[in-house]
Formats: sequence, C-alpha cells, structure tokens
Amino acid sequence: MTIRSLGGMIDLFIVRGNSTENAVSLIQEIIGATYSPPEWAFGYHLCRWGYNSSDETWSVNQKMREAKMPQEVQWNDIDYMDGKKDFTFDQDAFASLPQVINDIHENGQKYVVIIDPAISTTANYYPYVNGIGEDIFIKDETGAPAVGEVWPGATVFPDFTHPNSNNYWLEMLSFLYTQGVEFDGIWIDMNEPSNFVAGSSKGCPISSLNSPKFELPVVDKSLFAKTLCPSYNQSGGTHYDLHNLYGLHETKATSYALKALNSDLKPFILSRSTALTSGRHAAHWTGDNFSKWEDLKYSITAMVNLNIFGIKMAGVDVCGFQGPNAEEEMCVRWHQMGVFLYSFFRNHNTIGAPGQEPFVWSSKGQDAIRIALEKRVELVPYLSSTFKTESMFIRPIWNSTIDTQFWVGRNIMVCPILGPAMQSLDCFFPEAGNWCNVFETNSCVQVDSENPIRQIETEMNSIPAFYAPKTATILQKKAMTLTKARQLPLDLVLNLKNGEAEGEVVFDDGETVNSESLLLKITVKNSLLKLSCETDSKSKKNLESKLQRNLNIERIIKTGSSFKDSKLRFNRGNLFLNKNLLVLTEFCSKEFEIYLQ
Repeated sequence: MTIRSLGGMIDLFIVRGNSTENAVSLIQEIIGATYSPPEWAFGYHLCRWGYNSSDETWSVNQKMREAKMPQEVQWNDIDYMDGKKDFTFDQDAFASLPQVINDIHENGQKYVVIIDPAISTTANYYPYVNGIGEDIFIKDETGAPAVGEVWPGATVFPDFTHPNSNNYWLEMLSFLYTQGVEFDGIWIDMNEPSNFVAGSSKGCPISSLNSPKFELPVVDKSLFAKTLCPSYNQSGGTHYDLHNLYGLHETKATSYALKALNSDLKPFILSRSTALTSGRHAAHWTGDNFSKWEDLKYSITAMVNLNIFGIKMAGVDVCGFQGPNAEEEMCVRWHQMGVFLYSFFRNHNTIGAPGQEPFVWSSKGQDAIRIALEKRVELVPYLSSTFKTESMFIRPIWNSTIDTQFWVGRNIMVCPILGPAMQSLDCFFPEAGNWCNVFETNSCVQVDSENPIRQIETEMNSIPAFYAPKTATILQKKAMTLTKARQLPLDLVLNLKNGEAEGEVVFDDGETVNSESLLLKITVKNSLLKLSCETDSKSKKNLESKLQRNLNIERIIKTGSSFKDSKLRFNRGNLFLNKNLLVLTEFCSKEFEIYLQ
C-alpha cells in the first residue's frame, strides 16, 4: 500500500475481518452508526431545477395526484429564492408558496427546499449583515471575509468550524421558516464548497498550500479550481486542512438547527458533499448525473460503496439530471430499479430540459411507473426495518463476479434491466430453492445448485426482483402517501424452503426521536407459523396509537398462492380476530403458532 499526501491530518485504520461483511461491520463500528431518518424519507421524492413559480410547483403536485402516482415529498430548487439568495423566497413568482406548502401538508406530504452555503454580499441582506456581526465567514490572507462568486453573485462562505456557526445557521433557518416556508427537511448543495471563480474574486496568493511543487490529478490541476484558496483561514485551521470536511461541518450545523427547531422530530438532510461519518447525520445523492443507461448502471456500484462506509440513506437523480434528454423506457426502468436500490428515491431534472415526471409519459409508461411507486409504498416497512437492523441497506452478491445484481437486505434480490429493448436477461441465483417474483408472487423460479444462472423473461410493468428462499416479509397496502398506508392493515409474504421461513420487522411512529418501537419476529418451521414480538413500550396497550399505524395482518400470502386467515387451522392458543384480521398487538403478551395448510 502506498499513501501519498501533501500534508494535513491522517488517521489510518487497517481493518481485517473474517469475511467481507464482517469487515464492513468493523468499518462501521469505527465510523459510527447511520442516523435514523424519518419514515417519509423512504417515500418517492419529486424535484427539478426549473419549477419557476409556486403555481407551477403546485400544478406538478396536483398532476401527480390526478395521475394516481404515489408521492411523499415535493421539493424546490433555487428557483424559489429571491435573487438566488439563501433564506429568502421570491415574493412575486412564489408569492403563494406558504399556501402551497400548507396544501402539501394537508395532503399528508412533506416539503423540502435547497440551501447553498454561500451568502450574498448584498447590502442590508440580513444573513450577510448578521454573519459579519458574528465574524462568521472564512477569512482571506488579509483577515477579511473571502469573497467568491456563486448563484447570487458576490458571496462569502460561513466557517462551520466557528464556535458561533451552529447558532448562526439555526437563526438563518428559523428566519426562513417564520416567513412561511415551513420546510420538513433541508437540501444542502454546492458545499464542497463550490465557487464559480478560482479561489476568490482576486485569485489566490502564491504559497506552498495553494501551489504544490508537483502536478495534481484534479480539476485544472489546481487545488483552488472552482473552490476556495487552501491558504484561507477558518476557526479550526487552514482551509487546506479542512476543505474535504466542509460539507460534513455544514451537515452537522444543519442537523443541530433542525433539532433545535423541533427537538421531537427526526431531521432530514440531503448533502452533496460528504466525508466519513456523514452518514451519522444526513442522506447523500451522487450529484449531477446524466440521463444515460450507463449512469443507471453505475449507480449500483455507487450505492454499494456508500453503504460500506455507513452512508445508507443514499440515491441518485432518477432518470438522470442532465442531457441527453431522458427517454421513456430508460426512465421507467430507472424507477423500477430505484424502488429497490435507493433508500433515498428522488426524480430530479435540470433547467431547460423536457419534463421527466411520471405523468409526462405515455399511458403504458405511466402504468409501469405507477406500479413501481405503489410497490415502493408496500415495501416501506421492510425497507425501513432493513435500514435499522442491517449494516448495509444494499449489498452486492458477495464472493462472485456478478456486479450488476444486488440484495436489498436479506429477503430481496434484484436483477435490474440495464439496457433498452431487453426481452430477457440472465440472472444468477446464489442459493438453491424457490425464488418468487416480488411483483407477482405466483411467479417463481425453482433453482438448483447445479444451474444457478437462469434466463428470465422481462416485461414493461416490472423488473426481475425476487423473494429469496426461506424468507418472511411484511408489506403494507399501497396508498398515495405513507401516512395513508400506515392506516391500512398489513400483508405477510412467506416464501418457504422445506417448510421454513424467517424474518422480522421493526415498527415505530416514523417521526419522533424517542418513539417507542415494536419488533415482530416471524418464523416458520414444519409449516407452523410463529409470531412473537418485543417492545420497549412501558405498556403493551394502545400500541397502534403510540406507533401511529395499523398493526393488523389482513393477508398471509404464501408464494404460489394467497389465502386469508379464515382458511388457517390453529395448532394451539387463541387467535384474536377483528373483522377477519390478525391483531398483532395481542401477540405481544403471548407467542402463537398457526398451522399453514
């Protein structure tokens, strides 16, 4: 191993595990646990740069409802700002934004806005005046605030290592919120930090930090191309030492602010710039990708890599951010793969490009995307539980040369469609047994160890995604929002192997930091279904009210067939019934076994 550095601070850990997964767990022990996002973060998010008014934003949200497309979160890019200045909103084009946000909230949805770190130097602009008073900005070689250029023009950059930075950032976000922009989460962008001029408006002084003696394999072969001068000063040291941590420090300040604004709620933050430990505070997306099949494919590797290093809430711009313009088939396939691959699942598009929202495509394309989004809603209990209980949300097929398939937790394996007009594809099944389609549980592939690769026919309305043998998976009913889905009963999907299956799911209220929780364990042996649960609640009564969700199972779906509990025969104990439902809260006081006919 050769490590070459220009200087700075290095903490080097060498991790040896007895398996790849064990090594990943050891890495994450060093990094720290991934933060627990609110459940709505697992829903479908819709955004673009180029929603030019609050009326247009509202119209897009309404069209999603009219098209019966599940959507959890509506976003706005920098268009909503007044002159692209942080912590403002355009009082003309976005005059009705507070009313639009209120309508979104009344529909059970959430709203997220973008904030860039660079602060305009416009006279009498409150965030600038306040920051100067707090002496909060990064300094140039003269001790004055370093001036660069970003969207609003001349800008200065908060020093997030400054002892007053957390309170400054809290005050600014509170200032925006009290204007009626009642956001549920914050998107922090351009936080490498990005700068439209090299170093500053006056360049960078000649120094060993700004101009190393050997050529660097970076943009323009310069350490200050499109960013700040490394020699500039922050409270915690030189920007040279702190540059790669700028996004992390802004993330931590944003997390502090959101928790201070509402200490009861789990914060949601999306950051473009990340470093080790960023996953303890925020989600990440991979930035400005392209609307190409290649980028769809590359995102699989990106998600695996991020998961290894503890950034499990991650995604890409579904359908691609920038040119060429998105094509319908690619956008459909990207949504279908995104249902499983991205814990953070957002469609985002650039300004000036044709729309790529689900409702713009043909009726067939819309149908396929609608089915995918409905499946995402159904899977959220499994996805959020996987996020809480597994070291990796997405895993590769370990110990193989397969680099395009992936696991979602332990129960679901996906063989994505990565090119146009594919009538079939070869899928590798790493275990013998019955692998059943997530979209159609009656459709199964029987695999033996001698022939692990099978050719799978494809169709427009789904991609090959399979329940693994010996798995038990809890689903919820499809609905337009997760809030509505939580009010509906659950389904239990059993994919047996030799009469056995197992699985678990964790329920909480989905929003609050100190929510009580319920762990439901599911095991099947010799065709006997055993349900048991553990809860940290002081009282096992009123769990549905405490967890803000329906805790009843309406259907037990055995792959290859489905039947309701009326066809079940009970080996022992009493089954508590309420309008033909299995009432899970009754299982918290006693274990039950149910014989599967």
